[in-house]
Amino acid sequence: MIPLVEELLKQGYSLIPLKEEKPVIEWKKYQHKKATIKEIFSWFQEFGDINLGIVTGNISRLAVIVVNDKKQLPKLEEKIPDLWKTCRVRTPELGYQFYYELADGQEVRSCKELFGLKGVELKGFGSYVVAPEGYDIK
Repeated sequence: MIPLVEELLKQGYSLIPLKEEKPVIEWKKYQHKKATIKEIFSWFQEFGDINLGIVTGNISRLAVIVVNDKKQLPKLEEKIPDLWKTCRVRTPELGYQFYYELADGQEVRSCKELFGLKGVELKGFGSYVVAPEGYDIK
């Protein structure tokens, strides 16, 4: 897990501890400040076997399109022709996460049905995604 933590911190991401995709701490403050390496390692000591979440939005300069319904991919590709040209993660549920770097100061709000597509979410400010450890990263 240490190489993953180092890589995620190097990318500048704000991290939170998760168990089964749910935060095990009050995580909202990490939308505005990043956890220290000491805090992150204390989570492993306190909670044991955890996953890490990446807080999306300006704090991590990251927005993520999460596709849980693969049948929506052709419609999403119509809206975003360069969809497959970004960093993407194949999730265990056989969905996808498409990662987009935000410009400094750029804020993107989360949206449950991006472009009105059920099963397609935009994760921005006010949300998080499970870090891709163990996922198929392209």
